[in-house]
Amino acid sequence: MATQLPCALPCQTSLLGDITPPEIFKNRFHELCHSYSNYYRIYTDGSQSDDRVGAAVVHKNKTRCVRLPNTASIFRAELYALLLAMHCGSKKRANFGGL
Repeated sequence: MATQLPCALPCQTSLLGDITPPEIFKNRFHELCHSYSNYYRIYTDGSQSDDRVGAAVVHKNKTRCVRLPNTASIFRAELYALLLAMHCGSKKRANFGGL
């Protein structure tokens, strides 16, 4: 049986980030957190600034940051952050060992 993924925003094309008040996103985030309170939250981010590229994951009270090659794209950084998240979700690597 497939698990249905949550929709982060109401499915309306008129709800755009540049015109939607931040409170809408904050309230929706808290609703989702409440709905999935029995699940672990894993946050990821890939970023690129000037000539630096990096990826990070936050899980429970642990953070793992990785500096990527300067030539890496923002897309690679985001994908690497997701890879880190998959590793930290693994029972064998829950303490970020081996990454």
